[in-house]
Amino acid sequence: MRGRRPIPEPGSTQAPDPPDGLTDVERAEWARVVSELIQLGTVQRTDRATLLLWVQAFGRREEALRVRSQGWLAVVRQAESVLLRLLPELGLSPSARRRLEEPGEEVPLLD
Repeated sequence: MRGRRPIPEPGSTQAPDPPDGLTDVERAEWARVVSELIQLGTVQRTDRATLLLWVQAFGRREEALRVRSQGWLAVVRQAESVLLRLLPELGLSPSARRRLEEPGEEVPLLD
């Protein structure tokens, strides 16, 4: 089962609470992404740090697009790079979802 995240049993997902200090944009993105992950049945409390990185990158991107001050395009590109790297970690890309749906190889237990 190497490289594949096990699919939790239905109803076993436990969404982490958002941390304090998020901006309104980050809090809204947290709610949106966690809602999607709950529907996929893949979110766990241990995903909190990854979700925090996601919403912070998303917030930086949105702020840079809104303000468009000096260097805004570099900020957008860097944030999008982070978001792209986190997509498979959270199971949010089509290929990541396909890997979650594929049955894993049975791993024999050692006696």
